[in-house]
Amino acid sequence: MCTMICEQSKKEGSGKGTEGWFPLKKVNVSYDHPFNAPWEYGVNIDFVNPDRGMGARVAVELSPQSGPNY
Repeated sequence: MCTMICEQSKKEGSGKGTEGWFPLKKVNVSYDHPFNAPWEYGVNIDFVNPDRGMGARVAVELSPQSGPNY
């Protein structure tokens, strides 16, 4: 079952994709099924620039244990 836990936020920064560096505009963070990682659930982070299309994206999938250790 999907958790549907997702947050979006406007951010400014830079990301390096297949065509080099590009400006970042948003970040999407979710706790749900990862696309590629082997875990049932993970912390999925997508840094994107919607103005530049699907190629302007840096995706990261982290294990749930990679979260903050306070």
